[in-house]
Amino acid sequence: MTDTENRIETDAQGVTIERTFAAARAEVWRAWMDPERFARWYGPQGFTIPEIEMDVRVGGEYSLTMRSPDGWEMRNFGAFQEIEVPDRFVATMSADVHDETAIEVRLDALNEGRTRMTFRHSGWVNEKMAQGAGGGWTQAFDKLAAEIAGG
Repeated sequence: MTDTENRIETDAQGVTIERTFAAARAEVWRAWMDPERFARWYGPQGFTIPEIEMDVRVGGEYSLTMRSPDGWEMRNFGAFQEIEVPDRFVATMSADVHDETAIEVRLDALNEGRTRMTFRHSGWVNEKMAQGAGGGWTQAFDKLAAEIAGG
């Protein structure tokens, strides 16, 4: 698996994506936890994050506005439930268009400064919604790879 390939699996309530990045685990962690960096890569291609706040600690909350290329906006928000720097975190995620879901990200250091990310987004009401989320996350992870390469 290269840093341009995602391994995706969906089930009735969630999506799991595995991807390897050509960067050290600490670098991938920073891209997730630094609000300015996160805003540069989060969301599908063409989407931007004009507003973001992140309190990265257990119990800390985050909120962001995601804007589509045609100007449609959606607010995402949630809280960090578990944080194990730089290995793993768990957070809730809600949006204007869906109820609360859960995100778990695990980062494993590999040889030659590479990192395998295992991402799970669960709590969807059906597999179709999980597949839609997976498509958006796949595009975001392409942007994450570019952010890490340039960051």
